[in-house]
Amino acid sequence: MRGLSLPLTGRARRLMGVGAVGASLACSSCAVNQYGLVTAEVIPIAGGWIEVDRVLGAHLRLASDDLELSLGYSERRSVYDGALPDGVAPGRHFFVIPSWGRAPVLVDSRVVGVIARGTGPTPALTIGYEALVATSQDAAASGFLAVDYEADTPETSSVKRCGGPYPC
Repeated sequence: MRGLSLPLTGRARRLMGVGAVGASLACSSCAVNQYGLVTAEVIPIAGGWIEVDRVLGAHLRLASDDLELSLGYSERRSVYDGALPDGVAPGRHFFVIPSWGRAPVLVDSRVVGVIARGTGPTPALTIGYEALVATSQDAAASGFLAVDYEADTPETSSVKRCGGPYPC
């Protein structure tokens, strides 16, 4: 038995191409700000907590201090000081990255693919692999922050806010 083949016109080929691209985009994951096909893991540490966000596909961040588009795989570890906010349990969270309403004291970001960053520590366009570690502290805060961050074992990290002389 022979298969049936029909000649395709130029228009039919273009429609098939558009359909294939659309199906590919529909099957890939995407996220905008903290919502979408994302996972977030909240890890309690001494003096604070770490939030690990993972996204495969497109991720668009629209905050004025965090304007970024990444395509590929991105992982961001944000270290916060202080107590874990009420209502947020340690562990994994799916489809929503918890929103803290404040900036982290340390960010460890890794992206494989394409990243376009408009604000933040290094506005840039990167194609390939990018690894970035940046710190920040609230301008109104007094004293200093002692951050012991372990990328390979984040649960052993610690944060300590000191108001007096070092070491505190």
